[in-house]
Order: sequence, then C-alpha cells, then structure tokens
Amino acid sequence: MINKLIKNLYESILFLPKSYRHKLYIGSSVLALTASTSIYVSLQTFKIDRFVEHLQMYRMRMPIPVHQDLNELLHQVVMDFGPNKLNSPLCIFNFIGNDMYSIGNISLPTGAFIGVPYNMNLNSINQLKVEDIRFLGRFKTKRTAESPIIQQLFRSLLYSTQAKRFALAHEFNLLSSSYFFVKTFNIAFNTLIILWFFPKLNKISNNSLPKLIGYKKTLLSLSFLMLVISTGILIDHALDHFYDIWSLKKTIRFNREYLNGAIEYYSKLIDRNKSIFELLGDKRSQFFTSDGRTKKLFGIYSLSYEKHLKICHQNLFIDD
Repeated sequence: MINKLIKNLYESILFLPKSYRHKLYIGSSVLALTASTSIYVSLQTFKIDRFVEHLQMYRMRMPIPVHQDLNELLHQVVMDFGPNKLNSPLCIFNFIGNDMYSIGNISLPTGAFIGVPYNMNLNSINQLKVEDIRFLGRFKTKRTAESPIIQQLFRSLLYSTQAKRFALAHEFNLLSSSYFFVKTFNIAFNTLIILWFFPKLNKISNNSLPKLIGYKKTLLSLSFLMLVISTGILIDHALDHFYDIWSLKKTIRFNREYLNGAIEYYSKLIDRNKSIFELLGDKRSQFFTSDGRTKKLFGIYSLSYEKHLKICHQNLFIDD
C-alpha cells in the first residue's frame, strides 16, 4: 500500500510543469535540511538529570556525579538573563565543541574523555593513583599524579563558583540568541545556491562553451561546487566566532561577578590546552599549539583565547 501511494505521488509530480517540479524539489530539499538541522539541535539539548546518560553514550564507563549546585547555578543564570523563560522546563544545554562542561569533565578532539569528579579539590589530586589518571578511549598516560603537567591539567579543571556561573551564562546567552537560526539559514542558503545555480551553470557551459570537452566542463562544475561549499564553511566558522564574542560581551557586562568568572575561566582554559598539548604526544600538533591555541578548520587556523581574556581585561579597566 505504501509503495502504491509513493508511486501515485511520483506520477502526480511528473504531470506538473517542469518549473513547478523544480521549485518543489528545491523546497523539499531546503525543508528536509532545516528539519534535519532542527533534529540535530534538539538532540544536543538535555535536561540536567540526563547529562550522565549522555556521557555514558560516549562510553565513559565511569560515573560522573551531577551535583545539585549545577541546578542552582543554572537557576540563578536564568533569573539574571531570562526570567521570562522560567515558565518553560529548565534545561541545560550541551553544545558539542563548547567548553561548558569543563567544570566537571573534558572531551578531547580525539573523542577521548578525561573524567574528573565534580567535587575534586587540590588535596584529592595528591592522593590520585596512576590508574586514576586516564585518557578514556586511548592508552593510559604514563604520567603520575605528581607530574607538573598532570597537576596543571587538574588545576585548570577546578573552577570557582564565579567561573562555573559564567560558563553557564555564556552558553545560555549563546543558545538563546539567533545563533542556530543563522547557522541553519547559512546551510540552507548554500544548499539552495547549489540546487538552483548548478543546473544553470551546466546549461550556460553547454550553450556558451560548446567547444569545451566533457572533463573540462566537469572540472568547471566541481570548481563552482567547491567554491560554494568552502564559502559556506568559512561563513559558518565566522558565525561561531562572532556569536562567541557577542555572548561573552553580553555576559561580562551584567555584573562584576561574571567578569571575574570569565577571566578565571579563559585563563584556566589556556592552561588546560597547554597541558593537553604535552599529553597528546605525537598527535598534539593536530589539535593544539604549545601556547594554548586550539586548531580549527582542519588546522588551517588556530583559535586563541587570549582575545577573550583581552576583552575581559578591557571591561575590567572600564569598571575600575
């Protein structure tokens, strides 16, 4: 029965004029792309009591306690930046690639995790055994708890309440903005360009450049395709950077507590990247630099959080 319905629908579409079929195809493609992006976004949104389950999906194979303080901090952030959102269920966002959950654990670019209990303190670091320090999904590190690199790594994962609150507020402001809408629009727009102009380009090349042999026309089409895709990727990364800085500025302008939390957060984030750079061995140059920069866009450029710190210090000077 389903096959018959699909066949009837297909035959009905064939009877439509060519221009209508073309518009229907483009509209369906854009709609499917938007729907798939929306599903992806919704899958990254979890209630805080499901956070542990989400991590276990990535085979952490160890319990990560979700402390009640996270709920309280999130409630305070919502009261500060979005009291009208209290009417809807409180959710905490896990945006893959963001360092929001470095307050409790860390995901490496290799897909491995380092598990760090929420209630860890500096005294507990000195009591760690070698087998307690591990890169899950990779070979255990040979470093001991007394290693300066391990000490620096775990110190960079211990945040004060101010820094934790900033991390939540930064993510809250980012995801309550037009961030996902604009990124989805960018993907849909580039897809539309490919679907709409690619056939036209082939038609133009056939009419205006009839002497071009087949493989040259193919190269021309592929070059245009790569140009559109590359432009879309560059715009996507530019949007990430723009909204990251925008959310940072909005958060630290709220009060001095968020500003101080941001300074601590980014300072320790740089230290953390430096530590991981040393621990990743031969693979370190693929993901980080020795000064704490993060490699982006397949290593074409590196992101430095020094700019974030500079913005924080500028606001600190203004407040003073």
